[in-house]
Amino acid sequence: MDIFRQPKPAAGLYKSQCDPEEEAVLGPAFSWARGDESVGFGKAMFSSNCDHLKIYVDGKLVADADPDRDQFPHLGYAPFTVDLSKAVSAWGDLRVEGDLQGRQVIVKSFSGTGGDQAFEVLADDATLFADGADATRVVFRVTDEFGAIRPFANDAIRLDLEGPAQLIGDNPFEVVGGTGAVWIRATEQPGTVRLTARHPVFGKKQVQIAVVRLLPKRPRT
Repeated sequence: MDIFRQPKPAAGLYKSQCDPEEEAVLGPAFSWARGDESVGFGKAMFSSNCDHLKIYVDGKLVADADPDRDQFPHLGYAPFTVDLSKAVSAWGDLRVEGDLQGRQVIVKSFSGTGGDQAFEVLADDATLFADGADATRVVFRVTDEFGAIRPFANDAIRLDLEGPAQLIGDNPFEVVGGTGAVWIRATEQPGTVRLTARHPVFGKKQVQIAVVRLLPKRPRT
């Protein structure tokens, strides 16, 4: 994880080692719209605990893949390595379908247009205790139309905080690699906290957090 507790590319490999009955995992170990060009793209690695992948570019099936157990014989769920150097001659959206025992269990899509399409503001918690120490993280994400983070977005986000809390982090906050986070720390007063984040293109998004009074401790009997 990075300093904001956002997953780095290698996190997908660790996550993919869980039992697929617990969670189906699928993610590319690369940025699809890395430079918004189709040149110089060779082998692609996908981290997944599926047993088969179908890979589409611009709506066309370009590869069927099985886990690369030759290169990764000691992993419980080996990643998939696929040569896409010829497949990306027609650049477009990437769609990957993960199958398990012949049944599709997960699908991921990534935009080939190279454009920022949405801005998200997500708080880890909706409630904090008014003890002067309780805090929660608020994450900013610039994504494509499928919800995948745009790794080249570096917009400056202006923040306004209302209510009984303190902002911990930069303001304005410049996202790094399309994402970042600040923390909201409650004061000792109950009330409603509103954080408004303004993106220069996509406008404002707001999260609301309730700061509640701590219940008095019951005396021991």
